[in-house]
Amino acid sequence: VLGAALSAVCNIVNDFSPLRPAYLEMNLVPRLVELLRASGDGPLRVSALWAVKNLVRKASTETKRDVMRCVGWEELLGYLADPDPALHEQALSLARNLTENEDGITLVLTHLSTQLLLPLLST
Repeated sequence: VLGAALSAVCNIVNDFSPLRPAYLEMNLVPRLVELLRASGDGPLRVSALWAVKNLVRKASTETKRDVMRCVGWEELLGYLADPDPALHEQALSLARNLTENEDGITLVLTHLSTQLLLPLLST
């Protein structure tokens, strides 16, 4: 049931959804982070990261900053290095969505060393 609900959330939080702000205000991000960190269920972790990825797509820099404050920059590096290809793919997409404009690029490069980031992006 949780997997099905999380799949729906992935679609509801897209940039064109009028429900995105409501979900952000209802503390969705900490719940997603809890699933990412505590769940031993690979598909649930992938769906949680997928929802995070969709939350930051075409979002304001402030929203991206708030989301990543919850997710954690070091954790993003871990997801980029994760052996699960599906989780790795969502982490790459999250990084792409964070860097979709100049402010986003600055945000990422302020928090992550290019020496750590570039090898993970090229794998």
